[in-house]
Amino acid sequence: MKNINKIIIWVSGLIIAIFISCGITIALYGKKIIVSQIERNLKTKVSLGDISLSLPFTINLTDLELGNLLKADRISVSPSILSLFTGKIILSGLTIINPLISLEHSPDGSLNLPKLELKGKQPPILLTGLVIKNGKLVFIDKKISAEGHRIIADKINGRIYKVMFPPISQNIKFELFASFVHPDGRALGDASALGWIDFGPKDMDANLQIKDLDITYFAPYY
Repeated sequence: MKNINKIIIWVSGLIIAIFISCGITIALYGKKIIVSQIERNLKTKVSLGDISLSLPFTINLTDLELGNLLKADRISVSPSILSLFTGKIILSGLTIINPLISLEHSPDGSLNLPKLELKGKQPPILLTGLVIKNGKLVFIDKKISAEGHRIIADKINGRIYKVMFPPISQNIKFELFASFVHPDGRALGDASALGWIDFGPKDMDANLQIKDLDITYFAPYY
């Protein structure tokens, strides 16, 4: 019993030491590294307010801006340390709070999305969970009109998560809610989607609900 207690104390001390070391490293160099890596790979200007580390092992980015594409009050993610030894990057618990996404559709049909430029062989990145809280999407379609037809989805809240048992399951569950609003603030309707997708047997089931939608505003698309 004493040996077990010693092992627990030793492992706990090691975990605390690793956490403190990572916290100090992130505080000193994390912000500069993350900003430079994003700017290098996406070729867009990046602004980051702060970066911090919280228990159990969650990286928090606050006041992140990616050019004119994305703003978010906070982005939190928990990377799996053990996955790094397998040559993979597994991210769980990715949470995005108050994101504002601005998409522009140009007359030639292109979107203002940055082109990801990765050099050399990159380890696969696996995401096991995503949560969006109070998001907003502004879509400006200049292919419809020169001034840009705006579609605004507000109060976006959603969750996507992988079924954990059995571990080999490829079943993904999702919940998504959003409200459409006119540029002048008038409500245009609500939408929600709940269901699952199983990439194993290639099967899915979903329930899509649209409530009080003002379809006349979307007339340019039909």
